[in-house]
Amino acid sequence: MLGIVVLVSLLAMVDCLKIGKMENYIFIGDINETLINVTIDQCTCQMLQLNKIICALNYFSSSQSCQIFYSDTDTIQVEFQFNSTLLFVNQSFISVIDNQITGSTTSTSSSSSSTSTSSSSSTTSTSTSEVWRATATLNTARNRHTATLLANGAVLIAGGSDGSVPLNDAELYDSSTDSWTITGKMNSARFGHTATLLTNGQVLVTGGYNSAGIMYSAELYDPSTGIWKTTANMGTARGYHTASLLPNGKVFVAGGYDFLGFLSSAELYDSSTGAWKVAASMNTNRFNHTATVLPSGTVLIVGGYGDKILNSADLYNPSKDTWTTKANMNTARSNHTATLLSNGNVLVVGGKNSSTFLNTAELYNPSTDTWVIISNMSTARSRHSASFLLDGTVLVAGGQNNGSSCVNSAELYNPTTDIWTMIPRMNAARAHHTASVLLDGTVLVAGGSNSGTINALKTAEFY
Repeated sequence: MLGIVVLVSLLAMVDCLKIGKMENYIFIGDINETLINVTIDQCTCQMLQLNKIICALNYFSSSQSCQIFYSDTDTIQVEFQFNSTLLFVNQSFISVIDNQITGSTTSTSSSSSSTSTSSSSSTTSTSTSEVWRATATLNTARNRHTATLLANGAVLIAGGSDGSVPLNDAELYDSSTDSWTITGKMNSARFGHTATLLTNGQVLVTGGYNSAGIMYSAELYDPSTGIWKTTANMGTARGYHTASLLPNGKVFVAGGYDFLGFLSSAELYDSSTGAWKVAASMNTNRFNHTATVLPSGTVLIVGGYGDKILNSADLYNPSKDTWTTKANMNTARSNHTATLLSNGNVLVVGGKNSSTFLNTAELYNPSTDTWVIISNMSTARSRHSASFLLDGTVLVAGGQNNGSSCVNSAELYNPTTDIWTMIPRMNAARAHHTASVLLDGTVLVAGGSNSGTINALKTAEFY
C-alpha cells in the first residue's frame, strides 16, 4: 500500500520561518535532542528558540515526546509511523521527502489470546533508529541478571549467566558518558536472584542459583566504595522469587523455588540490624510470579507456577503479617509482568499458560478487588520487560513468543484510552533482559538472550 501524504505549510512566528508538516511520518537521522511530556506546540517552540540549524522534528502523540535534529543533510529518509508528526524547516526537502514516501508501505498482523476471545491489531513497518538508540556494550554478556537504578542515577548490573556459567561480576552504567565501568565482584556468582535498592542507598541481593544449586546467601553493595559484603543468610534457599521494598524500609521476600519444590514461605530483611525474620506464608506455593507494592503499603502477589500455572492472587499486609486471598485473574499466567499505574491499578501483561504464550492483559483494581480484561497486545510474549514511563504509559519490550524464539517488538499501553501502540522494534531481539527507567525518563534495556537461555547478549539500548 502506498503511503498517502498531506503537506502543510505553517507560518512560524520567529523570523517568518516556514515549516513543512507531514502526519504519520518520521524523519530518519541522528537524534540531537529528545523532549518528554510535551505537546507538539511546546516542541515547535523549543525548536524555533534553539540557536541551532534545525533540520527536522519528530513528534509522537502516544508518548507525548519529540526528537529534534540539528544538522542539515543532503540525504533524506522518512518512514511511515502511525500517530506521529514530522516537522521540517528546509523547504527544499519537500520534493525529496515526497519521493521517499512513495516507497513506504504498511503491513498488518494479527495475534490471538489463549482465552475464548481474540484480538486483531494493525502495525506499521518503522525504523529502529528513531526510538531505540544503541548504547555502549556491557563488559560481560549476560542474561537473568538484575539492574538497579542507584540514587546517583547510575545503573548497577549484577550477576546473571553467560549462557552456561553463573556470574559474580558487576558493572555500572553512566548515561552522561555512555560508558560501562566494572565495579566490585559479588562474593557469590548467581542468576535468578533479586536486587533491591535500600533506603540507605545500598543494594541487597538475595538468593538465586549457582553451580552448587539454590542459594540461601545475601549480600550488600555499597555504591560509595564499590564493595560487596555478605549479610545474614535467608532462612530458606530460593530462586526466581520476589523481593519488595516496603514503606517501613524492610525488604519482603516471597515464594520461589528451593531444593524440594515450589515455596509459599516468606521472610523480612531489616537493613538496620542485618537480620532476617520469618513472615507468614502465602496461601499458595509459587515461583515466577510478580509482587507489586500498592499505595496502601500492602503487597499484591499474582500468578506464577505452583503445581500448575496459577491465576490466583494473594495480598500481604505487613502491619499485620497476614495474607488475604484476592479475586482470581481471568487468565492463569507465569513469567508475566505487573506494573503499578498512576491511578493505583495494576497492569498485568503477557506471560505463559502451559505451552501457550499470551498476548492478553488485564487490570486489577485494589479498591474493588476486581480484574478487568483489557485490549490485547499485538504480540504474545513471556519473560519480557514492562516499564512505567513518566507520561503514565507502559512500555513493553522483547520477550519470548514461540519456544526459545525471542522478539524485538515493543509497544506502548495508554491506560487512559486502553490502546496499545506498536512502536519501532528494538535493535536486538531479547528476553531475560532488564529495563531501567532513568532519572530523565529514558529506558535502558540491557543484556538478555535471543534464544532461550543458551546464549547471552552484551548489547544495550535506549528508548
